[in-house]
Amino acid sequence: MPESILKKAGGFVKDSVLLLRPLRKKEKWDIGRLDTYLSPEEYRKVKGALKQGKVKIELLKLGFSFLISGKDVLPRLVSEVEFFQKINNKIEKKYYDKLFEEFSPRAYDVLFHYLASDVMYLADLKRAAILQLFTEFPLHVLIIGESDSGKSKILNSVRTLAPKSTYGIGSSISSSGLTLSVQGKNVKPGILPRADQGVCCISELNLIKKNELSQLVSVMDKGYIKYDKGGASIKKDARTKILATAETKKGDFKSYSLSQIKKQIPFNSSFLSKFHLIFITKKPSKNEFRIIADTIIDESVKKDISKDEIEFIKRYIDYSSGIRVKLPKKLAKQVDEFVVGLKDMEKKLPYNISSKTVEGIVSLIKASARSEFRGEVENKDLERVFSIVRSALQI
Repeated sequence: MPESILKKAGGFVKDSVLLLRPLRKKEKWDIGRLDTYLSPEEYRKVKGALKQGKVKIELLKLGFSFLISGKDVLPRLVSEVEFFQKINNKIEKKYYDKLFEEFSPRAYDVLFHYLASDVMYLADLKRAAILQLFTEFPLHVLIIGESDSGKSKILNSVRTLAPKSTYGIGSSISSSGLTLSVQGKNVKPGILPRADQGVCCISELNLIKKNELSQLVSVMDKGYIKYDKGGASIKKDARTKILATAETKKGDFKSYSLSQIKKQIPFNSSFLSKFHLIFITKKPSKNEFRIIADTIIDESVKKDISKDEIEFIKRYIDYSSGIRVKLPKKLAKQVDEFVVGLKDMEKKLPYNISSKTVEGIVSLIKASARSEFRGEVENKDLERVFSIVRSALQI
């Protein structure tokens, strides 16, 4: 009998004998972690492979804080066999689905602590930035303020937590860097198309050149980039959310009166109308600065965010994108009354109330519900967004 057949037969006998052995204490403990993830047939196959030494069970400890979950152990099968790799994918999906379900009622409040955790005095701006990550359609937010007012920290934090993001500096953005460049057959997308269905973060927007500014406006209006030159015709989607910061026109505010604020805004009303929400930020007051100092000094306050936590938040936001949210008629009437009230106050506000403002309010309200995996808006969503908008308008 050929040696290869004898070897195969010996392996079969060995595997059969190993199937009869009882699981060791640790193996029982490890495989017990898989109960809720596998079907009876899958469980039987994994158990058999475990006895035969063809698979090992690894308990992966994830670096979550208690704010996300105390259930931070993900079971994994260690094997090069394709079947077990598919089982791993199933385990991971079920693990995160369950974690998301448990996390969702707390998401809005918990994410506040993760976004720019050392910025404690721009609460409504932080909440707006969080909700922007959950909007179904592109929503654009502009932050205008004095230097060292915390706006850059929020911008950078959004870049970190968004499932898909790009970044540019207004003073150094070129036309091709913003949209796309074409060299022969090579097409290199800029920061707007690369952030399609994500967030493009732009700092120093007040320093962007006129040509690039007009291209940005075009993309904000159309949601795509069209290139027709030298016989090439290219279209790239850019359904991109814009989060931008800009410095005030002439340094710090001399006062915070309405007339002074309007004088310091570095853009005309036409450009401002392209944004759904605009915040005017100021340097922290003495009391706010004391809060900042206390936060830095207090070692119990969470300041760093682990890679696992970042990955969890990215996954959570991405997972929520499939949720379609309805606004009940009785609540829609309250929204209508709120925006009409804003329009009546327009002369007392730093910028005009446009159709974009209304679109933004509705989008943020739905995003509030989506952030907690709800398919229908509730009163608390209106309260959250009304507070954010009042804060943005300095009411």
